[in-house]
Amino acid sequence: MFGQQTHSIAALTAVFSLTLTSCAGSAPTTSQIPIFKQWQLEDAIFFLESNLSSMGDVGYVQWTPSTAAVELAATMNAAQAPFPGEDEELRQAGVRPPEPIPYVLNEPTDSWQIVLIPDEAAQMIYVQAYGKDLSQPVIEKDLPCCEY
Repeated sequence: MFGQQTHSIAALTAVFSLTLTSCAGSAPTTSQIPIFKQWQLEDAIFFLESNLSSMGDVGYVQWTPSTAAVELAATMNAAQAPFPGEDEELRQAGVRPPEPIPYVLNEPTDSWQIVLIPDEAAQMIYVQAYGKDLSQPVIEKDLPCCEY
């Protein structure tokens, strides 16, 4: 399967994270975060922002920020799931399968996560990326929601 042209987003993210810098914004590089992990967090936010924009383009403008956040988290988590057998095929090829960056709602539950915080009054989804330290996000971004 790895030799085929179709790969999961997790595998593609790993490749892009190693070769490109992200367009996600101006997150500071700190010595506490390995650069690969920072790129992975930035890419995760970039993909999230792209999906939110696409949702508006196809008519989901009636969604509230809470509904959009739930759908985004579910979609982004599902998109990172490997195809059946893909992880084993990568291991056999000598490639370490990428570790997904989970998307969760409202507060972090573990390290290396993207947290989506919907705000109905402001029509925003606040995005926070966490590394090992769950007391302070390493990247924050405010995404307008439902204003297309």
